Amino acid sequence: MRPVGILSEAGIDAIVAVGMGMRPMQGFAAAGITVLHDAESATVGAAAERIAAGQLDAMGPEHACRH
Repeated sequence: MRPVGILSEAGIDAIVAVGMGMRPMQGFAAAGITVLHDAESATVGAAAERIAAGQLDAMGPEHACRH
């Protein structure tokens, strides 16, 4: 869970991901870091545009990896 701590200590309040495991997702939530889900953007720039337009939703359990 070190990445959660590093990002939290840096004052990060949101990240974007295509998917992640349930445990990290819960760790980010506990640290007050919103995980936004984006499985469509091909580049960081495209993801940033979608964030700015309010087009990304928070990642939910249905996006968590199960393996």
